[in-house]
Amino acid sequence: MRITVLLAAAWFACSAAAPGQTKQQSDAAKPPFSVTITAAPDVVKVGAAPIIRIVLTNTSNHHINLTHIPGNGAHMYRVDVLDSEGSRAPTAKARTWQDKNGRRVRHIYMGGNSTTVDLDPGQTLKDECPLDERYDLAQPGKYTIQASRYIYETKTWVKSNTITVTVEP
Repeated sequence: MRITVLLAAAWFACSAAAPGQTKQQSDAAKPPFSVTITAAPDVVKVGAAPIIRIVLTNTSNHHINLTHIPGNGAHMYRVDVLDSEGSRAPTAKARTWQDKNGRRVRHIYMGGNSTTVDLDPGQTLKDECPLDERYDLAQPGKYTIQASRYIYETKTWVKSNTITVTVEP
């Protein structure tokens, strides 16, 4: 009987510690920020460039540092644009050249010096991404858009909400 009580007490102690460990593990896996996007406007004519507004919010309970390019912060995000068939939208025409190995290189980075931005819990960092800098939206239709930002420390992507932009003839 005494062994049963000791085994039961040991089992209870182990099971009581497990939820705390799980919470710590889930807190560690939770990204320190969220990314939210909106389109302005969300319906455009062919040739007009919708602008994606990106808001990064520090959702952690501590101060975070982020790399940012003033006036060009949208280059810190991957922006995926899919057409109504689920195919990637064609990329915008960009300057190309051959590298030292003879490979054709494409470049759309607009330049700028990076800096560090400090965000306290709840603070936001706002950027804009004109889609015509990255994608050719010359075909009318509905396009699904999602932005992501990479976390180097955890080697993971934080994905935004998904929005739809309509391009009309």
